[in-house]
Amino acid sequence: EGLTSTTELSEALRRPLTEAAFQAEAGRLLTEALTQSGLYADESVAMTETWRRSYFRTPGLRVLYLLHRGETDHLLPIQITPEPEEVVRTLVGRIEVFTMTEERDLLERLRSNHPESLRLEGYGRFAEPKVRRLMELANRELRDARELPAELPLRTQRIEEGQRMVSVLEGLLTQIVP
Repeated sequence: EGLTSTTELSEALRRPLTEAAFQAEAGRLLTEALTQSGLYADESVAMTETWRRSYFRTPGLRVLYLLHRGETDHLLPIQITPEPEEVVRTLVGRIEVFTMTEERDLLERLRSNHPESLRLEGYGRFAEPKVRRLMELANRELRDARELPAELPLRTQRIEEGQRMVSVLEGLLTQIVP
C-alpha cells in the first residue's frame, strides 16, 4: 500500500509534465491512495482539495506519505462514546525537502549584497526552518574564515562577508519569528 505502485510512480516521473498536469496527476494519486486507505471517495477528494494549494502549488520539494489506522491511532489516540460501528483514520504526513540546489541558490543571493532577493514569503511557515538552515551554513562559513591563516589576504574579506550574512539572516528571523 502507499500512494501508488513503484511502477506507476516510476512511469509518472518519466513523463515530462506541465505544472498544471503535474498538479492534476499528484492530486489524482493522493486521492486514490486516500481512498485505498479506507476513506470514501468524496472524503478523499475533499481532503486532497483542502490541501491542494499547500501540497502541490507551494514552491519547494516535499514528500507526502500516509499513516494508516494503527499508526494514526498510536500517534493520536481517540475515544468516541458511544463507539461508532466503523472508524477510518488516515493521516497524511508531509516532509519539506530543502534541496542542495535551493540551498546554494539562496546562499548565492545572500552573498550578492541584495538580501531582498531572498524572497522567502512564498515559503510561508517553512521560511523559518530554511532561514535557520542558512544561518547554520553562514555560521559555518564564518567559522571556517576565522580559521584561515591571519596573513591570508582573503581572510578579512571572508570574515566580513560571513558576519554580514549572519546579520542579514538574524534580521530575517526577527521578521519571521514574533
